Amino acid sequence: MDNKVKKFNSYDEKIKKAVGEVAKTHEGKIMLRHLSKFCGFTSTDSRWNPVSGELNPYAIINNSAIRNVYLEIRQHIPEGLLLEIEYREEKKNANNDV
Repeated sequence: MDNKVKKFNSYDEKIKKAVGEVAKTHEGKIMLRHLSKFCGFTSTDSRWNPVSGELNPYAIINNSAIRNVYLEIRQHIPEGLLLEIEYREEKKNANNDV
């Protein structure tokens, strides 16, 4: 195996392990949920100019780039935890837990 490929696989495994460890914690789930919302994971990339009503290509590119930050991290979250983080039922509580 090529040395560069070996190093990449090793680095990728380290990232996957680190993200998984963070995602296991309550605080990590809160942070990843917030990052998901902040990066617009569930919203559309399309943005319109409020004055002209036309699609704004610069805003679309920007929103797509921001979403890609979360998508890069998301691929390393273990599936069971991903379901907990992204699809848990929203519960209102006194702590305003996200």
